[in-house]
Amino acid sequence: MTTNPQAAQLKQKRDNKNRDWRTSGVIPDEKTCTQCSTSKPLADFPPAKDGKYGRNSECRECHRKRWHSYIRRPEVVEANKKGRRNRSAYKQASLGGDPIKMAKFLARDTVRRAIIGGVLVKGDVCFDCGTNGDDLHGHHDDYNKPMEVVWLCAPCHSKRHYGIANTEACHLAQRIESDTERIAMLEKERDDLADKHEVLVRKLHAEERERDAAVRALESVGDCPTTTCGSCKAIIYSVLKNYAARSGERGEGSNG
Repeated sequence: MTTNPQAAQLKQKRDNKNRDWRTSGVIPDEKTCTQCSTSKPLADFPPAKDGKYGRNSECRECHRKRWHSYIRRPEVVEANKKGRRNRSAYKQASLGGDPIKMAKFLARDTVRRAIIGGVLVKGDVCFDCGTNGDDLHGHHDDYNKPMEVVWLCAPCHSKRHYGIANTEACHLAQRIESDTERIAMLEKERDDLADKHEVLVRKLHAEERERDAAVRALESVGDCPTTTCGSCKAIIYSVLKNYAARSGERGEGSNG
């Protein structure tokens, strides 16, 4: 794998620049943004592993402005539209063409993109019980109106859908999921045992055929007036050799 000399040189330069504050352990309270040339607290800069003082070189506000200007480019907008169309088609295929499930997916996706774009503000108070929280759920009474969202906590959201408390719903969902996984595991074990049983039955039938052949061979030897003739010895040797080989294979299988 070849390394770009210019990239390696830039990395070495950055490491040398960061070595001083990393080894000294002295981190100032403020940093100057490379875009707006304003000195701001370190908390106003996004974290960056390779950045000076462990922070990005541009502040959050400048980073947000640059990102918004980037996503508004025509080629980027078209690429995002194409990606959304592909995701929508994939999701529709995975949902089996169910119109209700598809409307639910589209409503959730619309709310997600609206929050990211700043068009919709996520609530921090449950509409039903007034609980404060950052992990509220967006509830739709009508999935065909995705922007009409009611923000609910998990228990109230569960009550709206199922009429039971969220803890009970979670326990039931976990039990159903656990039972489903266990059923799938047992079905797989059943199929594996059926395959092993079929293989063992085939081996048993083959051994029975070999045993019958050996019995017939020994009976033919018994009809011979002299058991010391060359043909009888050859038959006996062949039978004993096959029997010993078969016994060895069974022994190795049982040990394994």
